[in-house]
Amino acid sequence: MKRLEIKGQKLWMLTAVEPKHKDKHDRVHWEFLCDCGEVKVSIPSDVRNGRVKSCGCLLKEWAREMGKANKGKIGRQTHGKSKTREYAAWLAMRDRCYNSSLPGYKNYGGRGIKVCDKWNNSFEEFLKDMGEKPSKFHSMDRIDNDGNYEPGNCRWATRITQNRNTRSVVYVEYNGMNKCLSEWCNYFGIHTSSLTQMAKKKGRVGAVEYYFEKYILTQNT
Repeated sequence: MKRLEIKGQKLWMLTAVEPKHKDKHDRVHWEFLCDCGEVKVSIPSDVRNGRVKSCGCLLKEWAREMGKANKGKIGRQTHGKSKTREYAAWLAMRDRCYNSSLPGYKNYGGRGIKVCDKWNNSFEEFLKDMGEKPSKFHSMDRIDNDGNYEPGNCRWATRITQNRNTRSVVYVEYNGMNKCLSEWCNYFGIHTSSLTQMAKKKGRVGAVEYYFEKYILTQNT
């Protein structure tokens, strides 16, 4: 059975470039390109499960942010994160839902979107549930656009992911996977126009089925 290609796939801040070598356990180590421009070599499973999220720059950046946030606050009773991106996101979330003077209020609080009491009353609880932002390119995203800001309905997501999470994006479910058309194109390694043209002939599901058989099934036979 041939190994499935992961070249071009991105998780966290790392994009897979090419396989580099095998270790003594016969695990393939890949070269990943970090968003900051540096290179990181790791086994793909460590990247997928979040043990490795960047080349190391993310940890350094967080340490710098924490140092700035805590400067001059020794001995004070504070969570020490009032200058972090997570705290800024927490404030912005509450403003969108409860500050009617903001231009964007109509799209959030104005149509009934609320922040759950647990998060609205405590930044610490919000941070405990959400965790730290994976990178500076991530922001808060509600999985259900009509749902509230609450555990289970929120995540840190990149702009690309958020753009895909709109009511205008069409998803196609096939072989137990549910992806939008651009995600299917990345999965198959084809240009968007190829899938679009095939969809005109076979329909969206038929087009996905066609390329799945052409590029995926043939790799496993």
